Amino acid sequence: MINLVRVDDRVLHGQTITMWLKHISCDGILIVDDDLFANKALGDVYRSIAPDGIRVYIFPVEEGIRKLKEAEKSQKNYIVIFRWLRSFYRVVESGYVLTKEINVGPASTRDGSELAVKSIYLIPDEIAMYEDLWNRGIKAYFQIIPSVKKVWWNETELSRKAKGEK
Repeated sequence: MINLVRVDDRVLHGQTITMWLKHISCDGILIVDDDLFANKALGDVYRSIAPDGIRVYIFPVEEGIRKLKEAEKSQKNYIVIFRWLRSFYRVVESGYVLTKEINVGPASTRDGSELAVKSIYLIPDEIAMYEDLWNRGIKAYFQIIPSVKKVWWNETELSRKAKGEK
């Protein structure tokens, strides 16, 4: 079963390990990202920082779709992490609706990015994707760690901007 689906450009880091794993039952972490799958050295780093008893698997998006379907039916508990929203969006575009809620963690500032909420910067393509996902019934919420209040996409200034509101 999948207990959390998250977008986080840092993938596995202290917040994931120390905070989220205390609040969510997890036997394994599935990372879905083409670039990370191709970077074996970085994949080994992510595997090495996972706590004992939690396996880390990294898949390219196309293979990840099949693996996510298997994880959904499993008796084991999984957290799914997408490094970038575009990878999650590709899964949705394939016709597979993995979840109706997606947790969004840190997203670093990049050229052309705008602040959505603290520590989360979005580029124009991501803004359009979050708005499209929301309209499809897939609700994104921004929450760096479990103790911080969720901020839903439709509550952000960027959402209002995407709709042409002031």
